[in-house]
Order: sequence, then C-alpha cells, then structure tokens
Amino acid sequence: FLCAWYVFATLGTLMSWAVRRGTQKCTDPLKPGEDMCEVWRIFVPISTPIANPSDYLNVVLIVCGFIAVPLWYISSMKMEHRFHKNGVMQEVLLAGWESQSNTMVFSSDVEGLELVDGSMEKYLKMQVKAFYSIKGGIKKPLNLTANFAPTDLKLTLQDRQCASCSGHGQAAAAHWDGLLKLADEFKPGLLHIENETPNTETLKATEKSEQPVQTDMPNTPADPSSGP
Repeated sequence: FLCAWYVFATLGTLMSWAVRRGTQKCTDPLKPGEDMCEVWRIFVPISTPIANPSDYLNVVLIVCGFIAVPLWYISSMKMEHRFHKNGVMQEVLLAGWESQSNTMVFSSDVEGLELVDGSMEKYLKMQVKAFYSIKGGIKKPLNLTANFAPTDLKLTLQDRQCASCSGHGQAAAAHWDGLLKLADEFKPGLLHIENETPNTETLKATEKSEQPVQTDMPNTPADPSSGP
C-alpha cells in the first residue's frame, strides 16, 4: 500500500513541479522564500508545513489506507473449514460477507492430503484438481466460478507448543485431532492419522509438568525442648 501511495503521490507532485518549472512560477505565496522548482521536491509527496490542497489529500489517503488495509486483511482471513455431509468442504472467511468468495471443494476432486509440520507454519495441504468460488445467493444474485486447475489449499493447524504457553494446549490439540479426522473422513485413504495425529494425553501430561509446584510449610510450631 505504501509503495502504491508513494507512486501515486509522486506522480501528482511531478506534474505540479513540471507546470511550475515550465511557467517559471517557482514561488508560492503560501510559502514565501522557498524555491518550488527544486528537483528534490518531486520526491517529497507531502511538503511541510501543509498549505496546499494536494498535501492535505495525500495525508488523508495515507491515514485512510493505514486503517482500511488492515481491516480488509483481517476480514479476508480464513476462519474455519466446514466439512458438510454431502461431500463438500467449505472455506469460510472471518467477516462472512455475501460479497466475499466462499471456496468449496468436492471430495471427488481431492487428489492428495499432506500434513506440513514446519517450524514457522503448520497446516494440512489439500491437493485438488478443481475448486469452486461462490458469491451472493442471499440478497444478491448467485455468482459461481469454477476453477479446473491443480491447486493446493491450506487448512491451518494451531501450533500446540505455542498454545501450551498460554494454557490452550488442549484446545489446540483437540483442533489438530478433529481437523485431521474430518479430513480423513472427507477423503479416506490419503492421510495416515495413526502416524500423524499428536498424542493429546502426552500433551496434557506435559502441560501439567510445566506448572510450578507449590509446597506449604508445616504450621506446627517447633518443640523448644528439641535440640538443634
């Protein structure tokens, strides 16, 4: 976003600079004593102190961008994967707006399942030969787009070790087990759950062992007659 904003703002500054240079109007009554035809001004989108409408416009654009871009990214995050009984997997986004695309996959189009347990990213890779994107269908007309091309879909898994640090290790392990089980039922024979499913009981024992042990001192007063 910053690169796009800078290019857009610099183009506007370049055009203003070229007009000033061509007409030899290198002074600005709002900024007395400054040479507005200097070359370095082309690469400064916002001139301070802010006095021109173009500078105000650039400030508004960058502030709105810093607010809108993170909100758009968060709203487009993959929230969950729903495995329907009719053999369809649906990928649901966080916002769940009707204008957003819902990715759907039929079990017959799945060609492979692979558990990726990397140090930086953990997910279940689903290799499909076709998937479908659906928009609308409630208040707006239904829009269906079919993509017949080999694609890898990522089904995000929670990091059990990181979740254990905040006391959510059991929930992360349950999500891990549940997603692998549903994926195996969705397309049997492609995923070896026995070898890839984490041991939930071991994780529980590990969390308990990591908790600090507290011992209470006895409240019984010492016998003054007893020797050291």
